[in-house]
Amino acid sequence: MFDRGPRISDATADSEGTPIKVTLENFRRLCAIAPEIAVPILLGLGRTLAARIRSDDRHLCERIAMRQTME
Repeated sequence: MFDRGPRISDATADSEGTPIKVTLENFRRLCAIAPEIAVPILLGLGRTLAARIRSDDRHLCERIAMRQTME
């Protein structure tokens, strides 16, 4: 949605719903027209990305520590 890059993961729904595709253009329009809807979406994405980065950092540190103990 943000950089038009390739999608690298899939999603699975826990309940029934209707998936939608949100293009960058449509999301920008949503930000302008209804920021009260767009802001919580951005905050949710930010929290998810921060958690993923934190998890990746933790795994990387664990691998580095494991490698150092093996040397």
